[in-house]
Amino acid sequence: MPPVLAVVAWVASGIAALGVGAATASIIATIVVGTVLSAAMSFASMALMGKPKSLSNDRGQTLTFRAAAPAAPIIYGETRVGGPIVFMTTTGSGVQNDSDNKRLWIVIAIAGHEVEAISDVYFADEIVSFDAENVSYQGIWGSAIGTQASDPAGGLRGLAYLIKRLGKYNQAVNPNMLLLPWINAIITASDTFKGIAHLSVLLVHDANKYPSGPPNISAKVKGRKVYDPRNGAHNIDDPNTWDWSANAALCVADYLRGCPMESAAGVVIRPYGVQAADASIDWASVITAANICDESVPVLGGGNEARYTCNGSIDSDVSPKNTLQSLISSMAGYVAWSGGQWKIFAGAYRTPTVTLGDDDQCGPARTQAKRARRDLFNGIKGKFLGPRTFYQTTDFPNVSSATFVAQDNGEEIWQNIELPFTDSPSACQRIARIDLARNRQQITTERRFKLSALGTQVGDTILLNSTAKGWVDKPFEIARWSLVSEPDETGVSYLAIDMTLVETSSGVYAWSLADEWAFDDAPDSNLPRPWDVAVPGGPGIVEELYQTREGSGVKTRVTLSWAASQEGYLLDYIAEYKLATDPVWLPLPSVTGTSIVINDIAAGLYDFRVK
Repeated sequence: MPPVLAVVAWVASGIAALGVGAATASIIATIVVGTVLSAAMSFASMALMGKPKSLSNDRGQTLTFRAAAPAAPIIYGETRVGGPIVFMTTTGSGVQNDSDNKRLWIVIAIAGHEVEAISDVYFADEIVSFDAENVSYQGIWGSAIGTQASDPAGGLRGLAYLIKRLGKYNQAVNPNMLLLPWINAIITASDTFKGIAHLSVLLVHDANKYPSGPPNISAKVKGRKVYDPRNGAHNIDDPNTWDWSANAALCVADYLRGCPMESAAGVVIRPYGVQAADASIDWASVITAANICDESVPVLGGGNEARYTCNGSIDSDVSPKNTLQSLISSMAGYVAWSGGQWKIFAGAYRTPTVTLGDDDQCGPARTQAKRARRDLFNGIKGKFLGPRTFYQTTDFPNVSSATFVAQDNGEEIWQNIELPFTDSPSACQRIARIDLARNRQQITTERRFKLSALGTQVGDTILLNSTAKGWVDKPFEIARWSLVSEPDETGVSYLAIDMTLVETSSGVYAWSLADEWAFDDAPDSNLPRPWDVAVPGGPGIVEELYQTREGSGVKTRVTLSWAASQEGYLLDYIAEYKLATDPVWLPLPSVTGTSIVINDIAAGLYDFRVK
């Protein structure tokens, strides 16, 4: 076959504009695919692929924990998170000679960056209400309303005190904290936790309210503000002009840039992520992908939701390629490195604008018509977490195809996926259906084209005609694109384009309400809430004398009994007693029955109670 174009002639006409010279062997564009990586694309992408965040092995993003050197959490969209405890101390009340250490002060790092908002705060799994950021809750975790006399600042009521900080780089210590006499000797005006969104929590010890120690504390958080190139008010170099968004494409672009944020000195720094230069991101592709993500999709039961959103958190010590894979999974798309730029594609059918045929080819072609059986599946099971699951990992409804099962001789073949940044069961089903349909588009072909195909790029959908294969305007997606320079049979080098093409169709991305299965909002069990325990019946007291075996004479014994709490499960009961004139209650050992005996009780007037 004659050369397509001699290298010498092409260089003379300006190949440097493409960033490649005569000595360059090839330019290769590859992709990072989200969610389920099809075998057809895997060979082209594996070098850039990472492992998405695992929900099955996740320690639980809502847990608060202690660690010597914790990683900074990164939050996109809105989700519920705990976080590492970065400061902890106990103190007295601040009153003179009061060193009882009954006050526990902890600082929980919510995110290693500024967040949009910290809304609901959970003690254990119960939302607590604060009528101001420095006034405590008066419900099950609080005590009687009223300002404590030991608090000159007048800010503490009850047994919990909370201050929320959003993590601005110029944030100062909350002035209320500096007024607290039990903490202002430890926390000073320089302890600002700049750039760290956090909760400062004071818990006052009370054995009745905190019988098992401090509760696990978590919060619902709107995470990073992101740059949107569609918004004329956004300045790419000024994070203060950005807005919060759960748009998946914008979140991916933010992570590619390195999660930029402004320092106290007004300098934009990029502490995490891929650290891609702004010029290396194809912002036109970001705009297209962001518009796809914002499309309104009807959901079962009424209403609409955005097509793709990104809601979740991940630790900054996770490798960028693994984090990128998790983020991409939320939009059923991929990220491509092509022509020296990062291009972002959301899961949608792209209408072909280029048609290539036999006359455009200049070399041998290889085609795989069927995928190996081990790479096929006809159904998808998966896990997610979100507000409808109380942010606990849960299965979303299975997605399968009776047609595909029939093609596989009636055998059900399941693929398991995890969607750590998708919090809607309906969105999970849409993404799973795309993955399933992609997997059944089995034709993969590798072909060499003339420079008539130069206007194409990775991610494009083209129409391919092939007389030998009987293809007429058959749509294929470009999974790999490579500009190569090779000598022909006469030894003269020529340029050509190698492509890996994967079969696709508009039906891969089709969706209707008829495809959605209702998510089971009903709980699998109906256990009572552990903090709503019916009180036991009032105690009855029987006093009697008894003769000791040790010869110490006759003593007094009291048998305390009560009616069982009207609960459907086993409870521990703790009885307490005290002299009527004594303010301190004396606890007895816990029992599972409804009575307990107190031997050798001294003469006097006593109060008894049971809990």
